[in-house]
Amino acid sequence: ASGQQDIAIYKLETVPAPSNKVATPTADPVAGEVAKGTKVEFKCKTEGAKISYKTTGEYTEYTDPVEVNADTTFTVKATKDGMDDSDEVKFAYTVKAEEPTTVPISTALAGEKDASFTVKGVVTLVDGQNYYLQDATGGICLRLASKTTEIALGDTIIGTGKRDTYNGLPQLGSGTFQKSSGLTLNAKSTTIGALTTADVCTYVTISGVEVTEVYDKDGQFTQPNITVKDADGKTIQLYKAVINKVDGEWEYKVGDKLDITAAVSIYNEKLQLRNTKVEEVKLHSDVYDPISDDMIPEGALNVKEAAAQTSGTITVVGQVVYHYGKNYNGKASIDSIILEDVIGGEIYGYQIYDFTNYAKYVVGDIVK
Repeated sequence: ASGQQDIAIYKLETVPAPSNKVATPTADPVAGEVAKGTKVEFKCKTEGAKISYKTTGEYTEYTDPVEVNADTTFTVKATKDGMDDSDEVKFAYTVKAEEPTTVPISTALAGEKDASFTVKGVVTLVDGQNYYLQDATGGICLRLASKTTEIALGDTIIGTGKRDTYNGLPQLGSGTFQKSSGLTLNAKSTTIGALTTADVCTYVTISGVEVTEVYDKDGQFTQPNITVKDADGKTIQLYKAVINKVDGEWEYKVGDKLDITAAVSIYNEKLQLRNTKVEEVKLHSDVYDPISDDMIPEGALNVKEAAAQTSGTITVVGQVVYHYGKNYNGKASIDSIILEDVIGGEIYGYQIYDFTNYAKYVVGDIVK
């Protein structure tokens, strides 16, 4: 015999003793922003535990959901005879600002000087204290007492101010605002010749216009005025153009063809264009765009936006460019179509699987 013996190795683990502490309470809905009048329910997983809460002062026994009508922080705990009290936990709620009653922008446009109006619109231009807004009925400039960093291009806001006009520009002066939601910034495809005063403060796209002048007063202007003309010889100025400099020179020069998406402005009865971001001005592309922004209904996405979604149900608009399905190769597993759209001069594609309706799609159709 070798003299060796078998040995056994055991791992000793410490098993924690059962907790004698009441579970920490939870709240429904979770803490955060809620609508006025929301009722908050407190719960505890420990059976038979009594829940108490306070906002100030002493604890009150919890019996029914508590209504929140102002910004409130609850301190909550749970107790049970024979057990240690739970940890205290805080739940802070803020009440969403109630939106005031608004009127269509067209109503404000028709209003008398100094009359007060409240409108809801999507932001088409950010320019210092001026914020152009549009809705389905028109556009107007909300002029605040001072500029703010809280408003961005494409935001939906509610603005209140007194009706005024500045050198032809319709305004709501001495304005105030609150953030809102629900509107989408879409640009209407148009031409220089088709623009009228009814388009002021609204968002438009003008394509394939030629630069005839880039004027910055020999470098004195921080933003140049760019004059463009279309194929019919009609001209308009992109006033205080927001564009880049490349090697000390403005990125666009006389002779360039541009696609411009901007808000329509006016000064002394002369229409202008105004842009907020450099991305709104691009070199013209001859790639045909089959779908203009006004062809995409409220709530739907273009192909590029749809491709950025990672979950949920979406509605997308695009042009059918390719068609898979059993009519083509007998495989139902790939019954699908490819949608395309031209966005910003670039082509974007999106594949949709539809095992039921694939045969109804026709290449060339624009579908939703």
